[in-house]
Amino acid sequence: MAMVCLCNGVNERKIRRAIDHGACTVDDVGRACAAGTTCHGCHPTIELLLDERAGVAIPRLAAS
Repeated sequence: MAMVCLCNGVNERKIRRAIDHGACTVDDVGRACAAGTTCHGCHPTIELLLDERAGVAIPRLAAS
């Protein structure tokens, strides 16, 4: 599993678990596992994981 929040040592699995247990926002994830509560650099990745769980279509980048 990939490390998502380097500041707090939180991997993707822990974030997914927080989402599975009801976290619906980046702040919810932070309260559940501390991810995203220090430098906020991982917020975009946490948002992608939240969108993925919610079934939001994530656009792919066009090939250059």
